[in-house]
Amino acid sequence: TFINILEQCKKYKLPALFEKPLTTSTKFLENTVGDDYFNKFIDVDYIYLYSNLWNLFLKNVSLDFSKNIFLEFWSGNNGPARKNINIFWDWLPHDISMLFSITNIFDFNVKNITLINDQKGQYYQINLKKSNIDVVINVSNKMNYKMRFCKIINNKRSMIFDDVLKKAQIDDQYLKFDEHFSN
Repeated sequence: TFINILEQCKKYKLPALFEKPLTTSTKFLENTVGDDYFNKFIDVDYIYLYSNLWNLFLKNVSLDFSKNIFLEFWSGNNGPARKNINIFWDWLPHDISMLFSITNIFDFNVKNITLINDQKGQYYQINLKKSNIDVVINVSNKMNYKMRFCKIINNKRSMIFDDVLKKAQIDDQYLKFDEHFSN
């Protein structure tokens, strides 16, 4: 079971990621592993596991880690999906999962978190940093319209994934996928 795996990770001080379906609540994990271990990891969700367009986009993303990398994420809607759920639980884990998938780096530093009100609506902006990688994640349940996309700029290249418009683009090329494409 995953509890055995978790105990081994704790014993050997290994990082561990567990999906929501396996853990049902953060309180369960806290009680299972204790505060000393629990505070060292982030609970994330891989939202696009079965998205053909996302998987095609990931296969085509090419990063030059010797150059500066900028990643920007926007996700939110006008109104919460569930009234009793915080946006940091509802929206942020998906963007963090996308970030991890794109970079294969799991230890970004949080620079700041800011509440912003502008023409897009009210949203939180989370700024992360890791060496030459800058990340801006914007999340909200008080946006004027639904958004879910990421933009990557690296070595004069631009890569965009937009789940709302169902488009993915690398430089000037739009990626096309076959509806029967197999993951």
